[in-house]
Amino acid sequence: MFPSQKHGDVESRKYPEGHTSKGVAPEVLAPEVLKTIAQKQPEMVPAALDARLARLLRTLCPSLLFLIMRRRAKKEAKQRLAEEDERKKAT
Repeated sequence: MFPSQKHGDVESRKYPEGHTSKGVAPEVLAPEVLKTIAQKQPEMVPAALDARLARLLRTLCPSLLFLIMRRRAKKEAKQRLAEEDERKKAT
């Protein structure tokens, strides 16, 4: 369910619930950014482990990553349809 369906906010309908909630809090990210700058590292990936692994997998074996993502999308679509059916039956 989209958060906007509860509150009527049109702008937040673009992303499913949980999509944007995986962000990192500024107080957690800021020290990491400063550490990266101090160590003069050319790159920093401020992402969860699953996102880092996906990035690595895309480099090493893109076809496997796309297979996994396709299956995940199908699974999420089935879940959404089931939730919609439950809501229709409830009304």
